[in-house]
Amino acid sequence: MRGGLRRVACLLLAFLTIGAGTVGASNAEPSILAAWHWADQGTPGNTTVAERVGTVSMRPPGGSGPDSRVHAFVRGSDGNLWLNWWTGSSWLWTILGAPASGVAGGVGVARIGDGYQAYTFVRGGDGNLWRNVWNGVSSTWTNHGAPAGGVAEGIGAITVRDDPNRPERAFAYVRGNDGNLWIHSWTGSAWVWSNQGTPSGGITGAVGLTTVKDSAGSQERPYAFVRGGDGNLWLNWWSGSSWVWSNQGAPGGGIAAGVGATAVRNSSGGAQRPYAFVRGADGNLWLNWWSGRAWAWSNQGAPSGGVTDGVGALTVDNARPYAFVRAGDGNLWVHWWTGRAWNWANQGSAGSGIAGGIGTTIVAEPSHRPYAFVRTNSGGLAVNWWE
Repeated sequence: MRGGLRRVACLLLAFLTIGAGTVGASNAEPSILAAWHWADQGTPGNTTVAERVGTVSMRPPGGSGPDSRVHAFVRGSDGNLWLNWWTGSSWLWTILGAPASGVAGGVGVARIGDGYQAYTFVRGGDGNLWRNVWNGVSSTWTNHGAPAGGVAEGIGAITVRDDPNRPERAFAYVRGNDGNLWIHSWTGSAWVWSNQGTPSGGITGAVGLTTVKDSAGSQERPYAFVRGGDGNLWLNWWSGSSWVWSNQGAPGGGIAAGVGATAVRNSSGGAQRPYAFVRGADGNLWLNWWSGRAWAWSNQGAPSGGVTDGVGALTVDNARPYAFVRAGDGNLWVHWWTGRAWNWANQGSAGSGIAGGIGTTIVAEPSHRPYAFVRTNSGGLAVNWWE
């Protein structure tokens, strides 16, 4: 991607051996004379982007080389799972197919195997959780069943390491039709369903997932932020010995929707601190964060026209959180910590304009570079990225 992105127009009609085919065109606008760039990725095949599923950056197949292959997974209007990804030399659209019952909704994606496989979880039309495994060449589908009553809504997916020398374990979070939060996770030898219960008033929407480490050599502890039926932010987290629900309260006026969650570490050996960004009912961006001693709410203000949609949150250089949102002026805005102060930056727009957020990811090697994907008004995909 160095030197900007060139327009790619390719039509490959051959399907891969296990049902994944590369088709369609991904169009990249010329680089602008600045460090931020927009790329119009076009639409998947002959369909349009219907819903976000998730974004990750991966290593090349086999796990060698830098963590530089950006992947955005979406549900197409044709009911299939689609992938827009960087091959190392160009952007491609790849169709990953669907379960027999089709893809009814996205859950999330997590990279696994030290970064050279993607586990994409979706809700099938049969009410079950389905997993697609993409290894950079081909993909497979697996039916993971469902909690009692079926899957109502996807919350997200992450990976967890019990210590730095042990393999990653995938966690998929969903809201069941019983109203509870459920986790489907890999124990190291089997997949299991865990009922996490529910906060007061039930769960009305996802905010974000992250993991936290208390030191460089400690286990990763998953944190899941959701919006409760009482209007508050709730946190379901692993203390190291048990699962806990914590009522985080709400900013004045309440929470309208989630934006994303990330973790921040101020020093290379220091503890990570969770940050959860939400859109307040007042149109402002609000941050619920752990200072190291206490939880606090911070009003981050808003760009022109207020915050209308969340795109996602991530952390650059392990220490500087970024929150991407769509504002009332139709543009993408990023709210970020410079190391000394918070700053709003207008990223502009792309193509036919921004219809909604898709997600964010970061290329960690050779340098931390954020990518924010959005759905365009024409049903395509666009990416705003830093080089």
